[in-house]
Amino acid sequence: MDKTEVVNHNQGNMSSFFAR
Repeated sequence: MDKTEVVNHNQGNMSSFFAR
């Protein structure tokens, strides 16, 4: 997995987490 991929994945999780 790419480092940028991991960062984007984490950011996506954070976004959905805070969107609740």
